[in-house]
Amino acid sequence: MRLRYKSLKKGLSDLVIILLILAIAIPAVLILQSWLNTQMTTLPTIEKLRATYTVEYIGSTGTLITIKVDNDANNPVNIINISIVYTLLSESSTLNIGYVGNSTSLSSFKLINPANYPITVSPGKSSVIIISGNSNVSIQKIVLSYISSESPNTVKEIMVVGSK
Repeated sequence: MRLRYKSLKKGLSDLVIILLILAIAIPAVLILQSWLNTQMTTLPTIEKLRATYTVEYIGSTGTLITIKVDNDANNPVNIINISIVYTLLSESSTLNIGYVGNSTSLSSFKLINPANYPITVSPGKSSVIIISGNSNVSIQKIVLSYISSESPNTVKEIMVVGSK
């Protein structure tokens, strides 16, 4: 008579397999959710402040720059500085950087309207800034520095788009 040995290999029951799958899947989903939440908070925000400029020459010795700023955000912004990279029309090879001063300053570029910083642009509104230069220049780049009321300790910058 032959003896039959019970197999030493026993299969896992279906219940144990399901519990193992759940024990691995639930922590994996929680880790993935945590990682996705951190990714969502670090996504770049799209600026809702846009600006364009035009340039007019006043005779042979002056430049008038008009900047239109559109604020499509829900918060007001305060423009605290305007920087202009330019070349003089008489010396087209040398780049210069000019900072726009208040109407009473001695800088190359002065605010005409409004006359002083900060320049506040209300939410959903547009504002026109007029700047005069004391020589004919070719504008290479204009940068606005501003502070938004939603992040008052952060100075942001936008490039002004326009005609040279």
